[in-house]
Amino acid sequence: RVKQQKLYTEAQKQIRDQKMDEIKVMVVSAYFDAQAELSLLPHIIENMQLAQSQYDEAKLNFINGKIDKAILNDMKTNQYKIVQEFQKSITTLKRALYNLEIYTHKKIMNR
Repeated sequence: RVKQQKLYTEAQKQIRDQKMDEIKVMVVSAYFDAQAELSLLPHIIENMQLAQSQYDEAKLNFINGKIDKAILNDMKTNQYKIVQEFQKSITTLKRALYNLEIYTHKKIMNR
């Protein structure tokens, strides 16, 4: 009976250790996801500002008759795509940080 309990305890310890290893892998993955998004964010913001200024300039050129509607529309489409990229990056960053909070039971973000 004692031998059977020792085997059961050892099996439970192995299961617990395996689960902890899985959690460690998930923590590392979420950490690197967050790091990747944080490193891209300044570039995306810079692109977004550039696209906004290009669109503003295109609006002025359209008003002054220097460009047609098609070019203005292209500039607006470009601006929209970059804003979408920014939103996607922010969402990915938040998801990684929320996952880190869940896996580590530590508060990281203020909501």
